[in-house]
Parts: sequence; C-alpha cells; structure tokens
Amino acid sequence: MPSPKIRNIGPLPSEEAKWTELRKIEWTDQTGKDRIWEAAARKTRGSGGVDAVAIAPILRHPNKPPSTMIILQYRPPVEAFCVEFPAGLIDEGETPEQAAVRELKEETGYEGKVCDMSPASSNQPGSE
Repeated sequence: MPSPKIRNIGPLPSEEAKWTELRKIEWTDQTGKDRIWEAAARKTRGSGGVDAVAIAPILRHPNKPPSTMIILQYRPPVEAFCVEFPAGLIDEGETPEQAAVRELKEETGYEGKVCDMSPASSNQPGSE
C-alpha cells in the first residue's frame, strides 16, 4: 500500500469548508486592553457544546492484564502518522455515548460499551 502524500496545500474558501470556520474574537484582557484573537471553530458544534468524542478503550482479557488501545492515524497538517485514541465527531441526533461506540467500531473493528464518561474538555483551547 502506498504511503499517504500531500498533493497540494492552498487556501480554503469559507463556502467550501464543511467542518470549520474562522472567527474573529474581540475581547478585553485583565488590564483593560482591547485585543483580537483569531480562532478556528467547528461548524458541527450543536447547542449542547459537545461535538466530538475521544475514546480511551480498555481491553480486558481473562488471561492477560488490562491494556489500553491506541491507533495510528495519518494527519495531513503534520504530514505524519500520529499516535491517538480512537475519536470522531458526534452525528446529528446521536449521544456522545452512541458516537463513542460507533467511532470505536469504525476505527478499530472492536465493539465496546461506555463504562464511564469524563466531563467535557477542550483538546485545543486556542480554538473555539
């Protein structure tokens, strides 16, 4: 199988973007100075504020100690494979738990169940 290869990098017109948009955030810092922050935001975020899941799958085997599953995923922005937990966006009408089970199956072939869920967090606090 051939290795992934970047063919071209260019600007993305906002009307072509399916997942993200750029936002200009005007804010005032703690000293009273007006500032501007440029951020990328997901277009998929609903009113609940949560639009994606990351799964920390624990494999349990009767004769082996529990182990954590990770995946290798090619990420074009860094032009490399990254070590990650399975993850993905929540589809419309889907709960985070349903998305976690679906994404685990899609990305690993494993079927699982949600045993615990953390509070919502941001993995890119510089983004919206």
